[in-house]
Amino acid sequence: MGLVPNFIARFFQDMGHRADDLELMLAADTKKMTEEALTQRSPRVLAVLIERMDDAILQLKEQKGTLDGLSQNALREAVLHENAANEADRNADVLLQQAAAAADPTVKAKKTDLAAVEDQRHESQSRLAESARTRAKTNADQSVEVGAIIARLEAKSAEMEAVKKEVEAVLTETQAYETGKDALIKAGQVADLTPLADKIVSAAHQKLAIE
Repeated sequence: MGLVPNFIARFFQDMGHRADDLELMLAADTKKMTEEALTQRSPRVLAVLIERMDDAILQLKEQKGTLDGLSQNALREAVLHENAANEADRNADVLLQQAAAAADPTVKAKKTDLAAVEDQRHESQSRLAESARTRAKTNADQSVEVGAIIARLEAKSAEMEAVKKEVEAVLTETQAYETGKDALIKAGQVADLTPLADKIVSAAHQKLAIE
């Protein structure tokens, strides 16, 4: 369906769900499920989906928190490596200056060698800093994507909750009608209440926009 990035699907699968669970929840057909709930005269199908969505939202929020934490840790790591790289760069400059000023060839050679070591440390720490910043950005970008999925699931869950309440109201109204009809029949009063039933069903369909 393409509604969920692969890494989110893998995360969700690692939690014991099917890989396509999120896809199915995001693509849930509200109108079809409403029809099913009315046909079964029970909002259970909606309640089950809402429960699954709310569970998924909680788990995805945990994943988002993990990604945010990893991103912050990587940024702190990058700063440490950058500081070390800057320190090594300064040390290399100082050692090269000392080598240039040294009259003793042995001292000059030693200072030059030490400067080369510091230069290598500068390059190594710079690479580590860049790698850490890349990881930080990757985790931050994934956190944003997870947040977007959470927002869509929350919107879908809220929609389903509203529909569930409407279905419950319709079923309560329908049950009241049927109870009243049965009472009239038992009392020996013959009445054609079909138009009323039609009105209730029609109003339900209009209210839920499922015609």
